[in-house]
Amino acid sequence: MHDLHCLRDIIQRRQSKVVFYHNDLLIHNIIHDNKTDSISFIDYEYADYNYQDFDIANHFCEYAGVEDFNYSRCPDKEYKREWITKYLIYYLERKPTKDEVDNLLDGNNIFEAAAHFFWTLWALVQSQISTIDFDYLEYAVQRYELFQKCMVKCD
Repeated sequence: MHDLHCLRDIIQRRQSKVVFYHNDLLIHNIIHDNKTDSISFIDYEYADYNYQDFDIANHFCEYAGVEDFNYSRCPDKEYKREWITKYLIYYLERKPTKDEVDNLLDGNNIFEAAAHFFWTLWALVQSQISTIDFDYLEYAVQRYELFQKCMVKCD
């Protein structure tokens, strides 16, 4: 429980914006139309209000996959910076400042921890109710280990 309280305290200090988000932007939920060069999102069952930083960090975590989970596929800091810059151009409808980009980038580690914790809990629930043949308990263990790795120490 200490890690959870520490996570909560750090998130509250960041004062991240709360916005309406998808909350599950893995690659299978992002559809690219080659003809129109447009992007659509599907599978909104987890959509809700959440911290802006969470959806971005969770999206980066999703690069690891689910069934063939490999965290080395997750993007490096430079890729994240470029992605966040492009995201902010669309979100703000203008070029973001360096501070705006750095703010989202700086929050990435703690919100990756939050994403790992969220999916840990999700996997524990799924291990009890899902009829899908998947080792949810092992997945929960992997995500919890990643949560612990991402956690920064409380002041």
